[in-house]
Amino acid sequence: MISGLCDTYEVISGIGYTTNGWNGNGDPTAPHSSVCFSGGPPWSVQFTEKTGMNLVDLAIGGAAVDNSIIFTGPLDFVGQTTAFLEQVAPFPDKVSWNSSDSLFTVSFGTNDVNNSFQKTNDTGTRLYSQVMDSYFATVDRLYATGARNFVFNNVVPFDRAQIGVGQGPELQEKLKQSILEFNAQLESSADAYCNSKSDIDTCVIFDTHTLFADLMDHPDNFGFENTDGFCQSYTNK
Repeated sequence: MISGLCDTYEVISGIGYTTNGWNGNGDPTAPHSSVCFSGGPPWSVQFTEKTGMNLVDLAIGGAAVDNSIIFTGPLDFVGQTTAFLEQVAPFPDKVSWNSSDSLFTVSFGTNDVNNSFQKTNDTGTRLYSQVMDSYFATVDRLYATGARNFVFNNVVPFDRAQIGVGQGPELQEKLKQSILEFNAQLESSADAYCNSKSDIDTCVIFDTHTLFADLMDHPDNFGFENTDGFCQSYTNK
């Protein structure tokens, strides 16, 4: 377990919720600018600002786990990991990370589900099994280079957002069940992977699905005053 947060690193692979503006080209450790529809910085930046950790953010909007399985276009988890291994890990003058002082957070699934749920005959059981094989083969590449602390974010209930509601009750329900299937497979696969490695120090499945559901059910508890009227920060969304 990481003993302290000062002089430590948060290495993130993921999607648009997580990106700090890197688009897959150039140095991922260079400063980037990002626009967040919430009117503030993405959670990755907020997290590192609050904890004092140093951020290495490889996430890219629209990314999937593996474009050879579910194609979305942007650099996928496989490619983001290659970028880390080739452009970050070997250069201590850029990022002087080691196994004990670095937390690797992986946040994928939204684009995988959104780009596949209408094409499957069921909730994606076989397809997402293939995705999980690639997901944890890629995690294993990080492990091989020294990563020992992992957090895996599951998929938020975006079936309850307009992207789901707007598709009608039948497709919305299928989207919901596909998200639940992906999350169930992620949890079981993460447990199996981490249990197979005796020297992994941290293995957490962070339940963003429940967190977001709670926020949607009780927005006032989180300080939201207007949930259905005009909001300037969301005018482009």
